[in-house]
Amino acid sequence: MHMKRAMLASDDVHTAARFRAALAGLDIAIVECGLIDIASRLAEREVDLVVVDGGRSPDVLVQSVENAVAEGMAVSLLLLVDMEGLASLRLPTRLSADFMLREGTGEEAAARVRGLLWPGEEASTQELIRIDDMTLNLATYQAYRGGVPVDFTYLEYALFTFLVVLELIAVPAFGLLLLGPSLGPALPGLALVLLLADLGIAVIGTLVSAIAVHTRARDLIGPVVGLPLLIPALIATARAMGPLLTLHTSGSPPGRWLAILGLYDLVFALLAYAVFDFLLED
Repeated sequence: MHMKRAMLASDDVHTAARFRAALAGLDIAIVECGLIDIASRLAEREVDLVVVDGGRSPDVLVQSVENAVAEGMAVSLLLLVDMEGLASLRLPTRLSADFMLREGTGEEAAARVRGLLWPGEEASTQELIRIDDMTLNLATYQAYRGGVPVDFTYLEYALFTFLVVLELIAVPAFGLLLLGPSLGPALPGLALVLLLADLGIAVIGTLVSAIAVHTRARDLIGPVVGLPLLIPALIATARAMGPLLTLHTSGSPPGRWLAILGLYDLVFALLAYAVFDFLLED
């Protein structure tokens, strides 16, 4: 479950307050407006759900939402109606829509909203931690402040730093215990190859994690998608490091494999930069 934006349109302050309280446990940023302002508000901002307090005659209000959909907006509709309005109720067919009685319980309202915004996904209020205007979603590892997603691209640098520190310990130990000859002449070339490999692993790992976190099988999707993407980088790293670890090394890594590794890193770094914000906002 990840944060959505909803608009609550009602002229009844009591209904609006009751419905707002019912959705307080969901990962939703709510804005409110009067019934007469539905069309103008939909034109001003994109929302994922419109909750309309339609009362006895909701047809005109529903038409305003249908017009927004006809103009290209992807939005769902939850219609609140009175008992007297059920006989003439007409739900739109061009968008995902549901209805409930205005007298319905908060649990029913939350269940219907979850069905519209997160169909088929499990959701629980225990997945959310709210501190003032900050919301932490434990299911997707995302954070929002004032409804705006917090940029988590610093995780790339955290992973990159971890790999570098690990190699500063592992490479000297590997050279001391297994190689025999000194690594001194090959160290500059090794450092260059390992830095490029670390960058590729960090970028690909973070990108795949951002994709997998929006799926229900996130623990499976990460390795299944990430491993095939990492194999070319690992092959290029191994081929570039091989000559550096031989007994009579020149100290320079093969230029072809170094170029392949650098190009691979560049492609995925640009791809991650292009799509990362969209993945966080999805």
